[in-house]
Amino acid sequence: MKNLKHIILFAVYLALFSCKKDQLEIKKTVDPCECASEVSADFVIEEIALWGLAHKWYTETDSILKGSRVRFRAKEDVAEYKWYIGIEELDQPSVIRYFESQWTGSNIPITLVVRKEPNNVCFPLDDGYDSITKVLNVTEYSKVDPNNSNNMLVGTLEGNFRMIEKNATDSIEVGIDFVINSLNTTYINFYNYDGSGGECIEFHQPDLGINYREFRTGDAGGQICKRLRAVVKTPSLNNVEMRFTEYEPGHPEYKIYHYKGRRLGPL
Repeated sequence: MKNLKHIILFAVYLALFSCKKDQLEIKKTVDPCECASEVSADFVIEEIALWGLAHKWYTETDSILKGSRVRFRAKEDVAEYKWYIGIEELDQPSVIRYFESQWTGSNIPITLVVRKEPNNVCFPLDDGYDSITKVLNVTEYSKVDPNNSNNMLVGTLEGNFRMIEKNATDSIEVGIDFVINSLNTTYINFYNYDGSGGECIEFHQPDLGINYREFRTGDAGGQICKRLRAVVKTPSLNNVEMRFTEYEPGHPEYKIYHYKGRRLGPL
């Protein structure tokens, strides 16, 4: 009888262990199609901006400043590519083109055709071919305000903005205005950037980097405007992000203001 109990307990143990082992094996099983995708000609349009002499960045967009360089970048890896940009046909995974001021106001169709060996195990109907066309708008900006020669118009990057910091309960209104002087030097006026009435007027920007949906500044040096630096992004009118920095890390008055919000309209 005692031996029978031992046998039964051993059998139960084996059953439990086997069940747990099966569960572990099930958890380790990966669907081979989980991360797979059909062949796609989707691509990204990125306007290039220079910041100072050495820094470059790319901002995803569908609109650009006139006289800008733009990168068109395919999302599909290791494939055959055919770009149609105006009368040009190009076959690289990404291409960069410069759109001179003569294109101002134009809506330019950009087409990418992609061919690639499809994954017919996961997508039996995929023929390995896709084509997508997107439209690039070359805006009239930047330009001098026809009604005020001291005012520079840059589009959605300036105006009145309703912004709020993370975890804050109240929103604030921030103003940004681009201005120029008789020597064609660009300045920026920041109003209430700290939420407490702080202003930085005629902030000269030798290191200003700007494209249609984003601008970045260096600081003016010394103690001007508390060495204010700014990054402003406007992916859309209702999706605006601002980051202002006073002084530098390690300074006793170092401060960061990070907001999200929307554009209300021009100043």
